[in-house]
Amino acid sequence: MNWVNKISTRFWENSLLVFGLWLIVAAQSMAVPQEINPALDSVRPHDATMGELFYKTKQGYTAGTFLHGEVDIVVTGLLVKAHVRQVFENLTADWQEATYVFPLPDNAAVHAMRVKTGDRIIEGEIQEKAAARKTYNQAKSQGKRAALVEQQRPNMFTTDVSHIAPGDKVEVEIEYLQQLALKDGIVQVRFPTTITPRYTPQITLQKQSETGTTELSGEEATNTLLDETYRQPPMVANGWQSAGLESLGVAGPPVVLPADVARDSHRMQVKMSIAPGFMVDGIHSLTHSLHGNFVDSSDVHGVSGGHYEVNLGMNDTLMNRDLVVEWSPARQSEPQLALYTEQVRGNTYGLVFMTPPTAENVSTLARELIFVIDTSGSMGGRPMAHAIQVLHKALSGLSTQDRFNVIRFSSDASAFAPNPLPATAANVQAAHAYADNLSANGGTEMSGALTLALDRGSDSQTFLRQIVFITDGSVSNEQALFSQIEQSLGQASLFTVGIGTAPNSYFMRKAAEFGRGTFTQIDHESQIESLISQMLAKLGAPLLRDIQVVWPAGIKADVYPGRLPDLYAGDPLVFTFRVPGEVNNVDLTVQGTRADNGRGQAAWQKPLQFSVDQNGVKKGLDKLWARSRIAYLKDEHVRGVAKDVASKEILSTALTYGLVSDVTSLVAVDHTPVRETNDNDLTKTQVASLLPDGMANNMLRYPKTNNGSFLQLLMGALGLLFGYCLFWRKHA
Repeated sequence: MNWVNKISTRFWENSLLVFGLWLIVAAQSMAVPQEINPALDSVRPHDATMGELFYKTKQGYTAGTFLHGEVDIVVTGLLVKAHVRQVFENLTADWQEATYVFPLPDNAAVHAMRVKTGDRIIEGEIQEKAAARKTYNQAKSQGKRAALVEQQRPNMFTTDVSHIAPGDKVEVEIEYLQQLALKDGIVQVRFPTTITPRYTPQITLQKQSETGTTELSGEEATNTLLDETYRQPPMVANGWQSAGLESLGVAGPPVVLPADVARDSHRMQVKMSIAPGFMVDGIHSLTHSLHGNFVDSSDVHGVSGGHYEVNLGMNDTLMNRDLVVEWSPARQSEPQLALYTEQVRGNTYGLVFMTPPTAENVSTLARELIFVIDTSGSMGGRPMAHAIQVLHKALSGLSTQDRFNVIRFSSDASAFAPNPLPATAANVQAAHAYADNLSANGGTEMSGALTLALDRGSDSQTFLRQIVFITDGSVSNEQALFSQIEQSLGQASLFTVGIGTAPNSYFMRKAAEFGRGTFTQIDHESQIESLISQMLAKLGAPLLRDIQVVWPAGIKADVYPGRLPDLYAGDPLVFTFRVPGEVNNVDLTVQGTRADNGRGQAAWQKPLQFSVDQNGVKKGLDKLWARSRIAYLKDEHVRGVAKDVASKEILSTALTYGLVSDVTSLVAVDHTPVRETNDNDLTKTQVASLLPDGMANNMLRYPKTNNGSFLQLLMGALGLLFGYCLFWRKHA
């Protein structure tokens, strides 16, 4: 009977092995992946067979929150009024709390919110950030529907919506104001729809204490770095995989493909009404297909030049890239000055756009050009190809009297040459070959690249030192980088070139401001030749320096930005002002120092006169002035003003003028409870953003679910059981 026992034993051993393998495979097939590390190959959720994001609920797996957007933009001259509607639909059988991280233009003055559900409308109110969060949480715990809009960055916001009933829809409407500008002969409206994943650097901060200098790392370092938000984020596991930071808008939301969201979700409708204020050659977009028509040539709100209606057609458009719409003045109609005024609450507010003088000089100094190119993981795919094209074009624009270097950075930084090289044909050709071998991978450790680029080893008396920074700006430590630029720039100038379909334009625009340079955005491959040629033409000395606004005696005006920037060819001068009292017919002068045809410098000035518009149309200039003041106060903190002083002034301004800022939020509460229970059984979901068009799939970051730890423990236990069976079989 021994042979019978052996057969029986082998049968049960094999059966147990097969059963263990089946359990492991079954458990794995149930799992929805956690966040994906972009350094690894991307994985699609196994349960997303119907092209939907799935969440764990009490009834099993089901599709998550449906998102639809509608945008209505009204342009009057160079002023924008925008209305954004976010529609959240709960596709699950559970009550949901949705968190959505979304972008807006970085100079948007967000001032209103309302929530619609059924026939109920709830108006939002501005509160101090901590108070607004408390109001929201208290309402949520009481079973009341509430919504909260917070600014996490000047161009990144979050919407939290509580108690979305199964199958229910909640609409959140947001309004903002914005100022445009005529730059390089083009007026551009940019509306971002998704977010490039942000990288949080692995840093060690130095903290001064009474006992001396101590090193900070891990959670404390991250909290110190990201102290713009009052909520304390958890430790960063690695730069891209910033566990838990997504709900704060710090590192960005989960990022998925269109096939991973509910059918027809993450799409938007856009309508634009444009009264340019001058005759245009046409309105077009390199990012989207436009459908539009010329409505009439009559004045609209006191602005002449015709009226256009533009939309994106009958079909909804995927929210996976910035929408960019542009128009240019027709020949002989380019305005030299645009001046808007308005009297609000006993004060006079104004907004000035002025075209600078034309270029008359060519710099006689040779240039030292340092090209810095981002080769981190977020640049993978089409962005990396475009960045290399930009670098090739810039290298081809060098003259024999220049010298240059190329710095690449990702998780580390390195240079093409130890020191800047003369721009000989051989050296430039070698740099072209170097560029062709660049590829995208790793983190965005930008500080090291700035350190190399800002090294002042060159002879600044002989060479104009210019730094050209080519990147998508996918970083979360903007303020620390601004401080580094401010402190280390010396006599150099920093020019930024934005790459990608959803770049961090805020970082690149402000980096150029702190770097006394300009920002160029590449939205389409066809622009590389012309835009980089324009940028290279600006790399000499600016046309105007030391610009000031001189007011008549007796008038004390608050002008922002408080430090007017140097102007390069094609750049407009833009500033806002507030004058106490209701004044009219005021003469003022804008003056500065102008490069004078290669002979040196000469004084320059332009007189202006303004009288208050009497057409009664509300422009919102008071809010635009307040938005500009808040931006200036944040810049002053970078320049060394104590943070508590700057924050106090920002809070006062934001509350007075009703604006969302990094210290104020919009909160709306329906005071009639929709549930008798509290929020303990709410299913919390992060509404993912779409992967920016053209970006490599290794940047996909799926949202977390509440099933991971159990399944991981189960698979671990089954793995141990499987290993024990193998051991038992071998040694039996």
